Amino acid sequence: MQRAAALERQVMQHKSKKAAILEQKKQAEEAKAAEEALDNWQAELRRETDVAIARLNEQRQSQLTRCTQFEAQLQANIEAMTAMQVQVRRRAVALDTSFDAAVQRLSVAYADAVATRRGQQAGNAGAVPVE
Repeated sequence: MQRAAALERQVMQHKSKKAAILEQKKQAEEAKAAEEALDNWQAELRRETDVAIARLNEQRQSQLTRCTQFEAQLQANIEAMTAMQVQVRRRAVALDTSFDAAVQRLSVAYADAVATRRGQQAGNAGAVPVE
């Protein structure tokens, strides 16, 4: 009977060990499945992240290209406006010079007209007016 009891204890211990081993195996498989699921999720997230980064880089390049084009257009406009400003300043100087010359000619004409009139009056001062 002792032998039977000892064998029964061994069977129970063996069943307990087997159950513990099966539980460990099940936990290991679950851990492996969880790790695989995590790896799959991580790989999918990496792919999605890479796609998003690629889109952002495309948008960045597009925006930088547009900025460069705008800056070039702006620079061309600045150069055109500067050229227009130079022309306006040249025209202002030319107009100012022309007005100075016109004023000078008008002043000379005025002085000549006054002098002529005075000369005529001085020459006519001794003459008798004819009626």
